[in-house]
Amino acid sequence: MVRPREGATAFVMDNNIREVPTHVMEVREVNAPKGSDALHWVLYTKETVA
Repeated sequence: MVRPREGATAFVMDNNIREVPTHVMEVREVNAPKGSDALHWVLYTKETVA
């Protein structure tokens, strides 16, 4: 993930961090119970996703 141009912390700027390795996991509930909304969420993490 490319760092934003604005709003970077002093640590990020002082260490010239340009990218942050990121893994993305998207989860969607299939066949949710009647009368309820299906779950849907997205997780951004530095941990490996398997």
